[in-house]
Amino acid sequence: MPLLPPPPVAQAAPTAVPERPIATGTLLDRAINVPGIDWRVDGPGARAQRVRADTVPGHAAMRIAGTGAGTGAGEVRVAAPIARPVAAGTVLLVAVYARAPDLGLGRTVPVSIGAGPVAADAPADAIAPTQVKVGRDWKLWYAAGRTATDHPAGTAQVVVQLPGERRAVELGPVYVLDFGADADLSRLPGN
Repeated sequence: MPLLPPPPVAQAAPTAVPERPIATGTLLDRAINVPGIDWRVDGPGARAQRVRADTVPGHAAMRIAGTGAGTGAGEVRVAAPIARPVAAGTVLLVAVYARAPDLGLGRTVPVSIGAGPVAADAPADAIAPTQVKVGRDWKLWYAAGRTATDHPAGTAQVVVQLPGERRAVELGPVYVLDFGADADLSRLPGN
């Protein structure tokens, strides 16, 4: 019996790339920032250095320290951009990996985590400023709240306030998740 040639292979027409990524059903589908360590440091004498962090996603962190001349909290401001727009009334969850590796057991550093406008002279809309006490081990810290005003794309940021003392704090990846206007704040994770 003679061999028959195989039927021709039909090629599908190329499909268009969707404008928005297809939802995978994970929390990261709600991310409105680029998760990572895009931290910018502001404060008198503040220093930042990229360090290896094996136990956090991405295996990298920023080590941030003041000059040692500080006398209280809020002297070093660290910020990460929120890329997408945020509508008034939106519930946001900010999640930040942080630790203070040079501390002894049981000691902590006070840190404030929240979000707000990029411009210092913009109307105040502090989104969920939350005080936490960072220890020597990595932990994922949370701040959640509802926005009071609209923030166009690129005009909001995550803000972490650190004491101006010489004690270093390492900040790992930051995630900003948009839960929409109908979310119940009491159901979001806390510290």
